[in-house]
Amino acid sequence: MVAAVATGVLTVVAMVGVAGQASSAAALAPHLTTPALTVDCTSLAGDHYASATATVSLTQLQPGAAYTLHNEHLTGNTSAEDLVHVVADPQGAATVSATLTGSFVASGHYVFRVVPDAADNPFTASVDVTSSACDSGVSSAGTSSIGFRCADRYWTAAGENGTSFHFVAALTGFVPGTGYTLTVPGAGYRQASAVAGSDGHLTFDVTLANNLATTRVPTAWSLSTPSQGQDVATGTATIAACPPIVRSTKRAALTHDGDVTGDGYGDLMAVDWSGRLWLYTNGIRSNAGHVPFSNGRVIGYGWANNGPLQVVRQGDLTGDGYTDLVAIRSDGALVAYYNNINSTTARLPYSSAVVIGTGWLPFLRFAVTDVNGDGYADIVATTSDGSAYYYQNRYASDPQHRPFSSGVRLVGATLYADGSLGGADINGDGYGDVVDDGMGVNPSRVPAGSPVAYTTFYTGIDPNKIAYNVTNAYAGWAAGHYEGRGSAGVVFASPDNDGRLIYAKDPGVSSTGSVIGAGWQMFAFLVH
Repeated sequence: MVAAVATGVLTVVAMVGVAGQASSAAALAPHLTTPALTVDCTSLAGDHYASATATVSLTQLQPGAAYTLHNEHLTGNTSAEDLVHVVADPQGAATVSATLTGSFVASGHYVFRVVPDAADNPFTASVDVTSSACDSGVSSAGTSSIGFRCADRYWTAAGENGTSFHFVAALTGFVPGTGYTLTVPGAGYRQASAVAGSDGHLTFDVTLANNLATTRVPTAWSLSTPSQGQDVATGTATIAACPPIVRSTKRAALTHDGDVTGDGYGDLMAVDWSGRLWLYTNGIRSNAGHVPFSNGRVIGYGWANNGPLQVVRQGDLTGDGYTDLVAIRSDGALVAYYNNINSTTARLPYSSAVVIGTGWLPFLRFAVTDVNGDGYADIVATTSDGSAYYYQNRYASDPQHRPFSSGVRLVGATLYADGSLGGADINGDGYGDVVDDGMGVNPSRVPAGSPVAYTTFYTGIDPNKIAYNVTNAYAGWAAGHYEGRGSAGVVFASPDNDGRLIYAKDPGVSSTGSVIGAGWQMFAFLVH
């Protein structure tokens, strides 16, 4: 047997035959038995062990042929490849017992692989081996708690949810100066690290991002350190409760997004390719199959995008329960078309524009929705770099009934600069949420006591769960309270340009959607 000491990974590769002669015997598949990788627990060097002993018996080798054994890294922290060369005895067997130097993990998984060097023998063999354990020196004790970061919560159909968890722990019994990684599985496996103090104390006070749609607060946690291939401590945290979310108390007439006629049911507006504005009033109570939209009528002209009007959105600016229209003109003016459907015999809701702002061209991506739950639609707008701004509606308090006078930057908020934004109360808590391209939903966190900060998506409509390609909805989408129940649905027009109208009634719970209309390829866009 020939033993070699090297750094890193272990593998056996066949060399040239004895005395330079290649064996003429039929090629055999090597076999490995009783493999072991014993870590030298005294060789701890920072985050790894520097020495380990490899032992393995090899059979079914070609007599007299040379091989090389590799210790190949699977999970652990090896940094190089350790080579041990052996020559098979006349019975085709060999034994390896070699001390290796490198970077090893206790209780880590490795592969011993034996490879012949002879070109006429392609057969190799491998076996998985777990390195021996070492005492971690940890005897964990202490207390921990975890809960939603209260101001980041939002309401869902299943109850309160959150986009981050707050974890606090004061633990003892750890190795001074050693770093440990915290994992909380129910928080999306988000991790945090801390170093034990000179007295073995380990403390955490961290916020863990939560990208999972869950209303359950996780409690299990574990701690690991790089030198060990398994957790060195586990525990259960107590739940830190938050005060309940306060939902909006505004009157029922103001809880219905997209309601043009004031009957408590959201209506649908669309602009065709010639710039005509169409209104489809909600007939869900009387239509066959309770389909919300069937017949439409033209209520205006000259509404095409990228002409005098750049972007058109809908929202109740005046707090009267009727949806108004808001548009940005090509000269940068922000204009309002106030709903006066009850003042004309033809019941045409929008007649003339009122300038309510200037300099809005940087904000072509914006949503109109009642963010703070006061009954008046606000504006959330973004610039090309994704910076978000909030314009609170002051229609009721402004002497001249100007709804928007100044905005504030939403610090820490990012709403992506492509696609389109719209607004509606998707989760039914009485506060307007921002909808991104009809699928992502940024819930308002005002009811949880947070400043308005749309920072993280939660799963809204999942295009993979809808049996139609809504990402190619050529006429776009719109959101509104089409069922008159306080939480909004979403419609998509002409997926794949085939004219279908698709309705997802419960986007907050990933509704599958259903076809409710045809012929919608005549429209350039839906008003949202």
